[in-house]
Amino acid sequence: MQEGIEVAASAVWQNLKGRQTPIEAAEQQLILDLGVACHRRMLEIHGTDPDAAIELALTGEKLYRHLQEQVPDQPDWVAVHDEQFCRYGAIWIHDQLSAGSCGLDPERHEQRRQLGIALLDRLTTLHGEPPYWLPVMRQSLERLAPPPPPAPSSRLQIAVVGNCQTHPLFLGLQEALPHHAIHFCTPVHMATPADVAQLHQVLGDTDLLVMHRILPGYRDDIGLDGPTLRARLPPKGRQLVLPNLHYEGYHPLIGYANLDPARLAGLAAESPLGDYHDFLAMAAAHRGLDATQLLELRLRPSMAERLRQWHAASLDQLRQREAECGLALSPWIEQHWRSEPLFHTFNHPSNRLLEQLLAAVLAWIQPEQPPSTPSLGDFEYLGQHHHGVFPWVWQALELGPWAAEGGRREWTYPWSLRDQLHDSIDFYNRHPWITHDNRTLAKFQLASDLLDLSSHSD
Repeated sequence: MQEGIEVAASAVWQNLKGRQTPIEAAEQQLILDLGVACHRRMLEIHGTDPDAAIELALTGEKLYRHLQEQVPDQPDWVAVHDEQFCRYGAIWIHDQLSAGSCGLDPERHEQRRQLGIALLDRLTTLHGEPPYWLPVMRQSLERLAPPPPPAPSSRLQIAVVGNCQTHPLFLGLQEALPHHAIHFCTPVHMATPADVAQLHQVLGDTDLLVMHRILPGYRDDIGLDGPTLRARLPPKGRQLVLPNLHYEGYHPLIGYANLDPARLAGLAAESPLGDYHDFLAMAAAHRGLDATQLLELRLRPSMAERLRQWHAASLDQLRQREAECGLALSPWIEQHWRSEPLFHTFNHPSNRLLEQLLAAVLAWIQPEQPPSTPSLGDFEYLGQHHHGVFPWVWQALELGPWAAEGGRREWTYPWSLRDQLHDSIDFYNRHPWITHDNRTLAKFQLASDLLDLSSHSD
């Protein structure tokens, strides 16, 4: 069906482009009908035939843009469809080029990349305030230029598998190793059976598997655990196990909660911290404290000691995890954690730390090359949410001035610690069952202990 739509649209476009005469009423209706057909069909097939869906989005955008330029007075739904041609077209192009093994020749890869950037630029003009994800995707597309043809004898097939920390790593490897083929698997917590099947197929010809340590049984044995992936490597295949960069020193009181699956629907969208939970706000709500009262509580020496112990234990746990990995970042973290922010959340490192990981991986792959620290750019790939550091923490750990700057939402929106606490306390007051179900967790116990200690003089 889409071939018929594309043929008709191409014929209409050839008749329209460069023409000086006005678009007649019958032609307008034909363009509107073709656009609706493109829109309906692209949404139907994007899951099974993404390449054809992209072509339909590009066709629809081209027709509706021209129509609105020539005849601005159009029904409101035309602008909505036009916006979605740009939005979905750009997203699907980005997904296609980010896959690592997208199957496009270099010329078509570059053509698609430029079209994706153009769609994002046009999408910017269609919004008074562009979507928060648009700058991230544009920067990513800028970095997804097709590599030059590799020298056959030196070409490596590399597969990158792990959590969300691996995507910036993959982008950095693509830029630093343009002569090699790099396959990126969707982050393991989101990977579909189709993603896993494709990865298993790729591993049969893989020279190097770069992966996080994933234990057997993960996600009901979906096929992403380390032993399963290693078993699919050819005899020549090597593996590099990465440490999961997880550090709780800045945010000892923020973590994941135990939630009743029956009540889970929609909760992450309502929660101020999304999938994360502020256990200090939870404990404060349980005691009837508000954000102002919480922020007025002074840090006492016994509290500072507990927070320093948590920081030290978190670094020690990272060192223990690294003992089973091929790289160690904890020595670098220990040198820099106080002077600069290395984590946005306890499991989302900054670009600065990710660049150190990228440099270590490159040094492992190319030990003969002089050491260097590549750049991932200014936009923080994992910085969609930046949790503020509670005053007790930055005082106890003697962090730099950066720690008093507050948090951030959706990459760019400032979020004061007071507002973060207020919103979280209000959330837990609306859902007291969350507190009831999490009172035995270590972070809730730490929050309760700190509140108890704050009322005692040392």
